[in-house]
Amino acid sequence: MYQFFSLQHNNAEFSLIIDDQMVQTSARTEYLGVLLDNGLIWTDHICKTVEKTKKGLGLIKRLAVAMWGSTHDILTF
Repeated sequence: MYQFFSLQHNNAEFSLIIDDQMVQTSARTEYLGVLLDNGLIWTDHICKTVEKTKKGLGLIKRLAVAMWGSTHDILTF
């Protein structure tokens, strides 16, 4: 698979052929934890990061209301 990056809205369509076989194109790719799309728009990556952060904050909130472990003051610095 390959991905074509461009900031232009009207890209010229092209196909990549290696050893007489057409290589498939990809609209989104994850590389080193960063979601990249063809237009270099960060919306997908930001949404994924927000969801991961919400899960972590939910865990911290559950720990804060528990009767054991760290106190609320320590968890909120």
